[in-house]
Amino acid sequence: MDKTTSAEVIQHFTSAGKLAKSELDWWANRDGYQHVADRVLAHVTEALYAIRPQNVPHLRTEHPLGDIKKVDAERVALIRDWFPDFAFTHIFHFMLEEENRLYRWQDFYEWCQQDRTVPLLWIPAKVKNREAQAAGFTYHEAYEAMRWRVGNFYYSFLREAHVINELRERGLPMRFHPLADALFRVDAWCENILLELYIGNNQYKAGSHGRKTGTQDYFSDQPHFHVVRFEMPVQRTFGNVHLPSPERIDQCASVIRQRLSS
Repeated sequence: MDKTTSAEVIQHFTSAGKLAKSELDWWANRDGYQHVADRVLAHVTEALYAIRPQNVPHLRTEHPLGDIKKVDAERVALIRDWFPDFAFTHIFHFMLEEENRLYRWQDFYEWCQQDRTVPLLWIPAKVKNREAQAAGFTYHEAYEAMRWRVGNFYYSFLREAHVINELRERGLPMRFHPLADALFRVDAWCENILLELYIGNNQYKAGSHGRKTGTQDYFSDQPHFHVVRFEMPVQRTFGNVHLPSPERIDQCASVIRQRLSS
């Protein structure tokens, strides 16, 4: 089975450019974040590559967003703009490799509550919820805002897994690692082609920190890298993971092949 390590990510993305190397050095040496660097650098992507494209649309998961209204959830700015120490993509992929299977929202919710030597999400989220309540929001408002925040990232995780493996089914050896995703905004890559996935007109694109900084910004001094941006239209159906059509994925695969051969 295919595997991708952090050492491969570092070699691939930082060996020929100062910008990406500088970003990596800053991230790996932040005061108070050694626990994050240690765990992410030890992570190996493997289970992701075993997911079949049909697994995501057929996943019978509880609806992460419940009946929460976006306008209500995003009123709680402390939670709307919050990121835990570990990026959300780190956390979802830690569980994927630990469980070695695609999992439902309710499985993730239960997994997060288990005691950890290093808190990932459950304890930090409880702390943030208490801060929101201290700022004047009710427990219910804080809880729903947090569920909206994390639930949307869970949907993003499923969408990325689906697209990556649809492209692999089309013969493209796409690679993934949460280090590349969170640090360089690379949702997947195939040799020198970097894939950037996002929902059009969304405040936050797929990944961990939004996309005020685009993928290309980290590689402007490495012109051999080429970014393929895969914009997915906003879908108005509520309660389902928004997946691109097979035709859109075919188009993306065609662009990647053209870039690889140019």
